[in-house]
Amino acid sequence: MEIKKLDIFSVCWQVIINPHALSGKGQKCLHDIFTIFVKHRIDFQTNIPDNTDELIQTMRKLCDAGFHHFIFLGGDGTANLILNGIFLPGTVSDDIYFVPIPTGTGNDWIRTHNYPADYHEIVHNFIKGQFAAHDIGLVKSYRNGIEADARLFINIAGFCFDAEVIRKATKGKTPMFASITYLYCLLKTLFNYKNQHVTIHADEMHIDDRIFTIAVGICKYNGNGMMQAPTADPFDGLLDVVVIRKLSPFKVIANIVNLFSGKHLRLREVSIFRTRELEIAATPCVLGEVEGEILTQGNYKISLLEQKVNVLRIER
Repeated sequence: MEIKKLDIFSVCWQVIINPHALSGKGQKCLHDIFTIFVKHRIDFQTNIPDNTDELIQTMRKLCDAGFHHFIFLGGDGTANLILNGIFLPGTVSDDIYFVPIPTGTGNDWIRTHNYPADYHEIVHNFIKGQFAAHDIGLVKSYRNGIEADARLFINIAGFCFDAEVIRKATKGKTPMFASITYLYCLLKTLFNYKNQHVTIHADEMHIDDRIFTIAVGICKYNGNGMMQAPTADPFDGLLDVVVIRKLSPFKVIANIVNLFSGKHLRLREVSIFRTRELEIAATPCVLGEVEGEILTQGNYKISLLEQKVNVLRIER
């Protein structure tokens, strides 16, 4: 792991605020954080985009203006939008710094990094100025051999069943609390889902089989705490690919607890390998998602960028 020490007082920090984070706890969180920043004479500017498109445009404008240091309030979706706003146009700098303050309903990415629930503790670590160079993934969708879409990710890219669950979850609000939305949608999708014949190809692995789900992990968690890729390391320069072959709905239900502990890797239907890039193909095409964002459907090429992003390191 590459650790960078940064003098946080020597730069201007751009604070990016997801407008959905401005109700209830988010308002108090903002007030407390800004009070600490003023007390310690930390230079910062606030940015509150109205919607996702404006957020991406804001990030591109800030980068074009020479800003490389970002603090953001939100969840996994906010982190993904910011990442794509910075790097997808072709940014080649390794001097981008991220300080996430989780206020969203989905905070799976920072679980791997052992971030505390108390934002005061996050700010305390921020003042220490220790950052780690974090891997960034890229998914490209292809239709008829032509690139149709590209999306960066910092946590997990999910395909097949995992993406179908996300599609259900994003269609509308469920009657459940946010912490169990994924589980609710998983069970709702399970008995209608058909395992599909998929080909997965990487340098040292070739799988051609009926597949239940695929997780391509930079980090460990998705689905509000499920440890889909328990051996993933966001600093090792490799993707952890977890492939679960055809399973019956009843075997999935019997192993839901194991998905939260990472023990699903013991199942004979599960394969895991590490690579820097892989391809996923199927006819008809399977669905894919990254950090809750549905990808353009097609065949997929997944890889790691040469660039990394420097993420605040938490010491606990």
